[in-house]
Amino acid sequence: MAARHAVVRSWPVPDIKRMWVMADGALAGVEPYGLWSWDAFADACTVIGPQQVVETIHSYEHDDPSGIKHPRYKVDDKALACIGFGPMA
Repeated sequence: MAARHAVVRSWPVPDIKRMWVMADGALAGVEPYGLWSWDAFADACTVIGPQQVVETIHSYEHDDPSGIKHPRYKVDDKALACIGFGPMA
């Protein structure tokens, strides 16, 4: 079911520096929670890593278990992969 909501795009590989693949639970850190802007989210993935980013989102949800600040129908699962493109070492 979720696959029908997928967004597919393409770019020339030399134009890509970083890419993020995520479930909507990780996306919530930017939209709707506003924990980061997209640029800050990208930096956080690089600096503190995807695991810490996911833990930060989870902690935020834990502090608002009833969804008062940001209404939601459930505390969602979170998956996040940060992929860097660059020269091979």
